[in-house]
Amino acid sequence: MIVDAGPLDLPLLLERVASECGLPEGRAAVQSLTPSDDPQEIEYRQARVAPLQGLLRRGETLERPEIAGLDPVLEHHRRPGLKSSIETLQLVAGMLGDAWRCRQSLEALAAEERSPVAGLIQGIDPHPALRDGLRLTVDPEDPEAGLLDTASSELGRLRRSLKSLRQELRSRMEGLSGQYKEQLQDGFVTLRGERFVLPVRSDRASQVAGVVHDHSASGQTLFVEPIEAIELNNRLRQAKEAILQEEERILRQWGDRLGNAHETLLRTWQGLIEYDRLQAIAQFAHRINAIAPQWSGHSGSDGQGFDLRRARHPLLALEGDVIPVDIALPEAMAQMVISGPNTGGKTVTLKTVGLLVAMAQMGLPVPVGEGSRLPRFGRILALVGDEQGVERHLSTFSSQLLRLRRILEQADASSLVLLDELGGGTDPMEGGALGVAVLEALLAKGCRALTTTHLSPLKTFADNRHEVLGARMAFDPDTNRPLYRLEVGASGTSHAIETAARLGLPEAVVARARAVHESSLSDYELWQEKRRTLEAQLKSQGEQIAAQERALGQKQEAQARREAEFKRKMVEEEQAAKGRWEEAIAQTRQELRNLIHKAQAEGRPHIVTEALREQRWAEEQIQQPATPRQWQVGDTARLTALGGRAVKVVAVEGGRITVEGGAVQLTVGAEALAPATAAGATLHRPTGGGERKRGRKERQAVQGREESGGPLTKIDLRGLRADEAEQRLLRGLDEALVAGMHEVEVVHGKGTGALQAMTQLVLRREPRAGEFHLTAGGGATWVELL
Repeated sequence: MIVDAGPLDLPLLLERVASECGLPEGRAAVQSLTPSDDPQEIEYRQARVAPLQGLLRRGETLERPEIAGLDPVLEHHRRPGLKSSIETLQLVAGMLGDAWRCRQSLEALAAEERSPVAGLIQGIDPHPALRDGLRLTVDPEDPEAGLLDTASSELGRLRRSLKSLRQELRSRMEGLSGQYKEQLQDGFVTLRGERFVLPVRSDRASQVAGVVHDHSASGQTLFVEPIEAIELNNRLRQAKEAILQEEERILRQWGDRLGNAHETLLRTWQGLIEYDRLQAIAQFAHRINAIAPQWSGHSGSDGQGFDLRRARHPLLALEGDVIPVDIALPEAMAQMVISGPNTGGKTVTLKTVGLLVAMAQMGLPVPVGEGSRLPRFGRILALVGDEQGVERHLSTFSSQLLRLRRILEQADASSLVLLDELGGGTDPMEGGALGVAVLEALLAKGCRALTTTHLSPLKTFADNRHEVLGARMAFDPDTNRPLYRLEVGASGTSHAIETAARLGLPEAVVARARAVHESSLSDYELWQEKRRTLEAQLKSQGEQIAAQERALGQKQEAQARREAEFKRKMVEEEQAAKGRWEEAIAQTRQELRNLIHKAQAEGRPHIVTEALREQRWAEEQIQQPATPRQWQVGDTARLTALGGRAVKVVAVEGGRITVEGGAVQLTVGAEALAPATAAGATLHRPTGGGERKRGRKERQAVQGREESGGPLTKIDLRGLRADEAEQRLLRGLDEALVAGMHEVEVVHGKGTGALQAMTQLVLRREPRAGEFHLTAGGGATWVELL
């Protein structure tokens, strides 16, 4: 993939990413990254960074390797048989320590099946056996330290013996120093040629028997090894030679071990470099809150556009204070021409697009919002910044033309072209004409292009071509400040005079500039000014309408919440009232059962009969539906399910009635309403003969067979609905028990079988019913009463 990287600050970006590395080799690996247009390669790169970035999001820490320079060491130990060195052992020990620490950072990923970094984890082998042996042999933290005493047991023994021998010799020499006190120049013991000697005065040297090893510069002092110390000095030298031989043996042994483990060590070293590169990318991405974008295909093959949401320049994102921008080039558009104020962010927007595309195709996460989408480009060609060719005696404009020539030669359908201030640096009209011609040539090549400009011909070109999208950097006319927001669909002015005023040019100069500018505007530019004014007015009106719609929507939502709460309370109160009624009926029935048994025991059934009659009357009054009423608009009613709340009828449509109470409107059925005058009404049981006649009429459902000489009582349910039949059956059982009967026949007929099923269901849960069975014909059920 061809990338004109310099104008986009790509080398600077890679340098910042590389600064997250711990190894020079890792930094070199980062800085050698290049964009790719191979989708599999890009996906592979992104997949290897994602797990490490995920660890950072979870608050984990990624260790950085620290020990560098292993290439020549590992090259030296390609095979066994070569002597190693203390410096080499320290480097290898440090590398294996890095491998252990970095491997620990990745442990959370090791258990994941098919992890993209599984191979990397396996390749970083801390080689425990080598690492433990080296920790006993050298100290990688102390470059001045040699082989440790623990490098071998023999080395430790020899060094302890040497120390003991040195102490013995020093003690002997101190004793001789006292003995030859008169003959010595000074009373100290020193070394010459690694042998302990005494500083003897030259005029008394004959009085000290021994070997002269040296003399002072003045000749006044001879350094003599007394004959009494020769044997100990010889033993000391032999001990040192034995130690050197053992150290030589140890280094050769380690040379063999490193040569045998060369492949493992080389794989670990290369794995550490790759890990260092990946963790640096993940650390950088984490700092700028970057993500992997979605891909929309290849620009040259399917013509997809791009959509960057909340995009941020990655280098500015490191500083934290950056305004995100939304940049989208739809599929149907080939180019975007961006105009707007000076210092308004046009160039930064252009560089942001180029850098993010390059980053994404290098496999780096990019600082954009979720849902951002990019195609894969084959080339990124940029004309950004002022590269004046002084050494070639080229002006700014001439240098721009040469760069434009190269871009036009290289651009094709897979290219992304970025042109900053196209046509600038010369006469605006001629520069604008040249810019239009360049954009037309790029359209013919089928590539995507983003252009920034202040020139009217280019703005007109964007307005008149259906495949070119005009856009502008937003500007606040009230504060005369840029807003660093891209507005698509219209061209913008440069606001150069407003910028000059904001930056402090004299007021007289600014005022004169405005006057000259207004007098020199072309008809097209005047039309553009009017259009922008009209757009601003329409935008303001649109914002006001949107605010009113939001307020109306909030009111409607509040009304809906109030109605829903009203309905919920209605349902709750209906259920509560029904529960209280059912509980009262159940309690009454239980009391009557107890009363029946007591009355039978005391021989007073007439009392119970009267009580049953009153209970049935009360139940019927409670369950009896209200007489339907024809409600009219303006009537006052009460909602029976909400404690008799007073409401006013505001609409009647069929069987649905809309009522209003306070700020709430509700549509209910007629059965939910009662006349307002009935809110405090109570039930009164009719008295006198009429009630007794009604009771006798109802009791005809229970027909005594004693009249015909039979012992069985009959309860006839035929012709009743299931709910009516259930009430009739329960009352019949009550009266049969009061009459002292032990059996009863329930006549339900055959029909559909619904009454038969209801009868048997009631009898199974009725504690007063014992055994029961169908009669021979199946139209009745015999019941034994308890």
